[in-house]
Amino acid sequence: MKLSSLIKFTILNVAITSSFTLYANPVNTYVGIPKQDTQFAQFLEKNRNKNVFLNLTIKNPNEFDDISSGYRGVSPTFYVASLGKQAYEVYIECDKINNSQAEDTIGKCSPFVTWNERTGNLKGKFTIKDQGKNKMGSRLFYLIAEKSSQMTVVVKEHLGMSESGDGYSFSTKDGNEFYIYNAGGASSLKGESNIIENATICLKFSPNNGDITSISKGKCQ
Repeated sequence: MKLSSLIKFTILNVAITSSFTLYANPVNTYVGIPKQDTQFAQFLEKNRNKNVFLNLTIKNPNEFDDISSGYRGVSPTFYVASLGKQAYEVYIECDKINNSQAEDTIGKCSPFVTWNERTGNLKGKFTIKDQGKNKMGSRLFYLIAEKSSQMTVVVKEHLGMSESGDGYSFSTKDGNEFYIYNAGGASSLKGESNIIENATICLKFSPNNGDITSISKGKCQ
């Protein structure tokens, strides 16, 4: 092989490897209790302007209304542990999703962000936006809810048909519920038969309205 050809091949190989590494790296993830864990504040600081996945547990029932209905009925919020003497405030923004069928404020982020009042679990993809300090001197961050094309869940059980009879709901092991529209069985979704108890499945969503469009067996790839 000529030297020039070898150089071209090496450059191409590096480019392909770099490209794969860029897209293979997972989104940064935080799992924990933000009110008790100072690492959550550190996570916010380190991931400014980045897309992240949050799997939060809210322990204090007094915070549930702030998440469901939002602060003054506008933006869902929850408590964050201080980092040293520095206090933090966090607000969730659902404008990019804005589910028109939402029954509460956090519902405007659904189905891409899930909130379960029974378990206190809040889960979804967000972009972290640093807003500096507010008038009280607290560090202010916005969590911009982002749409996802797919989500891995573990089925718990079927919950029965809707009152209209045009679809049904099922629950997942993490305490969330999803609705399947199938025109009363006249128009089944692709892979609908995979929704069985204890099954791990991948839900595919419509980018427009968040409706489930298909279901595949196993974890999302």
